Amino acid sequence: MSQTISGSPPYVAPYFYAQAFAGMLADSTDVKDVNTFACDINPIPFGVVVGRTAANSMKVGVGGTMPVGLSIHDHLIASRGQYTQYDAVSVLTRGRAWALLDATTTGVLDGAAVYFVPATGAASATATGNTAIPRAIFRSPPASVFNLLGGAAVNVAVIEFNYPML
Repeated sequence: MSQTISGSPPYVAPYFYAQAFAGMLADSTDVKDVNTFACDINPIPFGVVVGRTAANSMKVGVGGTMPVGLSIHDHLIASRGQYTQYDAVSVLTRGRAWALLDATTTGVLDGAAVYFVPATGAASATATGNTAIPRAIFRSPPASVFNLLGGAAVNVAVIEFNYPML
């Protein structure tokens, strides 16, 4: 008996053969910290840098000026494609995960410093107009993968947070 995969994403073949997706943990090492925050008003995609909405707040939003880590994929939330208001957002503050890259970024190499676009939370290797992520470096070159929110493929790369950011 033969089977054919058909339908709309995520059931098309590129999803099954991609090496990773935004927000996926890069390895299973025990040297990682994942903290939980409440999602603020706006949705948070997987694999973007999130920051506190106010000093000492337990709510996070996309990007911002007070980064705390990277939103990681959650299989229960994945049916919606992203975190929504009041969801418990899993945030990687130490360890390695696949981060969504800004569409215009270049120079993503192993060991390069990591910046992020404050408006979108997308990672970048470009300092101009972006915010540095303290104690974070890239650990892979870019990879083009399936976009969990639909549409064209997106670029991701592994980011390592060396120390807890909190």
